[in-house]
Amino acid sequence: MIHPQKIVAFPAATAVDEHAAAGLAAKKDDPATALTARLFRYADTSHPAMATLMELGTCRRRRLFEAGTREKTLLKELAFFRDLPKEMPEELPRPPAIDPDAIVMPDLKLPSPPQVYAELQQAIADPHMTSHDLGCIVSQDVGLTARMLKLVNSAYFSAAQKVDSIDRAVAMLGTQQVSLLAAAMCVMNEFKSIPKDLVDLQSFWLHSLATGVLARLVAQRVNLHDAEYYFLAGLLHDIGRLTLFQSRPDLARKALTKARERQMFLHYAEQEEIGYDHSTLGSVLFRKWELPPQLRMTVLYHHIPDISEQVVENAVIHVADIMAHALGFGISGEYFMPPLSEPAWEELGLTVEDLPDIAEQAEEVLMPMFKTLQ
Repeated sequence: MIHPQKIVAFPAATAVDEHAAAGLAAKKDDPATALTARLFRYADTSHPAMATLMELGTCRRRRLFEAGTREKTLLKELAFFRDLPKEMPEELPRPPAIDPDAIVMPDLKLPSPPQVYAELQQAIADPHMTSHDLGCIVSQDVGLTARMLKLVNSAYFSAAQKVDSIDRAVAMLGTQQVSLLAAAMCVMNEFKSIPKDLVDLQSFWLHSLATGVLARLVAQRVNLHDAEYYFLAGLLHDIGRLTLFQSRPDLARKALTKARERQMFLHYAEQEEIGYDHSTLGSVLFRKWELPPQLRMTVLYHHIPDISEQVVENAVIHVADIMAHALGFGISGEYFMPPLSEPAWEELGLTVEDLPDIAEQAEEVLMPMFKTLQ
């Protein structure tokens, strides 16, 4: 079990002092404590959920340190905070949220939806479509078919019997879920030309996949229907960032530099440099692709879930995203722990006792599943 050994609480809504954290690590001979404290610099760890996640994150990083592993996320975190300026500015106020219908992006070319996805959407709209028709469309892409079957047969989906065809996958998951799952996998192949200095795609997709897995587990824990929707929403929640990296690497690079130099959240820096953040851009992209409005709103509000009418759906992705950050499952470009929305946490009805079990279940299935999608 990954149960926390002890809840470590720091003063609410303040930055954890770097030198104090280093002293604590030296005292305990535990670099994981110092590293996690820096990740949680702006987190309100007086909140029981954040305190628990901080300790869970510390425990996981401690295991990695003790094992001597060169785990990629851990190495990236160490490098980021090693090179970070010692000065610790106060957190800057968040710029106002942007209405995606109001933004103008004349210099930003949004990618078109993958061809397979477009065909799937047309097929689903046809009342005479059968699962076999859907299977034929997916089967046009041999690689996509193989990955989908591996995924459906993985421990994550816990199929009672081996699923050996897309037709059976449709029967098991439903047409809408297979369509969205195929779209998600197509999306993962669309963004391959991004400069490596902007993002490590493997690390990005690990964070995205972890958010999807955690979202599904959170949804199941609070008895929400359609858990696969939450998996897909979590998997795609940061797609706007990849769109920005690929379409305007110059602006993305400026935002990354500002976030590092001013030690601020990356989505704040995006708003300052670009005029909107990756959440807004992701929502605009999904509107172009004619994805369901519910999914677009979840992507748009995953950092500020409580200002939307669909609080529950947004809250699941919000909490899952924070858990993925806390546990060190990949990096999307953001290194500091995003703030937890207390209304969203309360809306879900989770308890801090739920968090260790959810984290453990996610870790059991995540890496085998990630290898399946490579």
